[in-house]
Amino acid sequence: MSTDLQTIPALEVAELETIRLKMSEVEEHPDNPRVHTARQMYEIQQSLIEHGYAAGSMTIQRSRMRLVKGHGVYQGLLGLGCVHADFVVMDMDDEEALIFLMRDNRLSDLSSWHPVKFHNNVQKLKKMGVKMGRISFTMKQIQTMIPKDVDLDPDALDADSDPLGIGKSIMLHICPKCGHKFGKEEVA
Repeated sequence: MSTDLQTIPALEVAELETIRLKMSEVEEHPDNPRVHTARQMYEIQQSLIEHGYAAGSMTIQRSRMRLVKGHGVYQGLLGLGCVHADFVVMDMDDEEALIFLMRDNRLSDLSSWHPVKFHNNVQKLKKMGVKMGRISFTMKQIQTMIPKDVDLDPDALDADSDPLGIGKSIMLHICPKCGHKFGKEEVA
């Protein structure tokens, strides 16, 4: 199936409505399927300490004051003693909130790492003297991130190439309100 990408509706302004709330006024979604390990919570808290709450990554369903995105950050902030935080607020019914929660959790699973860019970034950070633990990777994990059969010779492969075919994706979008399909589907 292929549809002209020009049928994608324009999104001229991407804006967020935020509100500062007491952490105790917000409840975690009881059906959140994600589990945060002790290590992940440590890494989230270290990031919050080092970089601050910079992502605006917690979203709540207004009618229930219930989290639909950002449970790990919420737990990390609570663990650091945070009393107030800024939340993105959305008007959605319970069905839409659950869809949003599941989709948001799934979307991060669908991304992948570009091995050349990953390798290049690691090399840049090493040259700057940054310990890899600071970016939440062990050296063993870094070594497994780059498949052995991928040529990392800069003369043989530039950072924009796609040696593993990871750029191939489904560019088909379905409107959650009306079901209209737009974009194109690429089959690997």
